[in-house]
Amino acid sequence: LLAEAFGPAVPKRDDAGRWARPASPDDVLDAIVAAWTARRAAQGKAGRLPPEPAVDARGLRMEMIY
Repeated sequence: LLAEAFGPAVPKRDDAGRWARPASPDDVLDAIVAAWTARRAAQGKAGRLPPEPAVDARGLRMEMIY
């Protein structure tokens, strides 16, 4: 999915760890996903799940933004 959004510049998991040592490969891929989500939000294209999120005891919305 990342390659579809960003093209061939996205590393495969096995290679991602070499991009930002000592970060783990998962950390590098998580950062790429965060950048993708931020770009979609800035463009007004972001979605959310669920459409009407519940809130937790502190009043924070329990949702995923994509």
